[in-house]
Amino acid sequence: LKQCETGHRAKAISLTNGTYESPGNASKKKAGSLPNRSSITEARTKSAGLERRLSELVNRAYGLAEKEISLMWITAPPRMPSF
Repeated sequence: LKQCETGHRAKAISLTNGTYESPGNASKKKAGSLPNRSSITEARTKSAGLERRLSELVNRAYGLAEKEISLMWITAPPRMPSF
């Protein structure tokens, strides 16, 4: 919050549409707009599936055999996500 010329804290937040809102209402709206845990889990699951599919397509494009793919994962860096 910005302080006015007299040194008091502002009692309203200026929004991008030119209106003003209390800090309490602004934080409630922000909390309400955050995604819930299940939607985050669904997004992560979908993302992992897409990454797995992309990995399979890249391996196929390079013509890697199953043994070569296995060797690639065995020698992957420790922080590499596993599928």
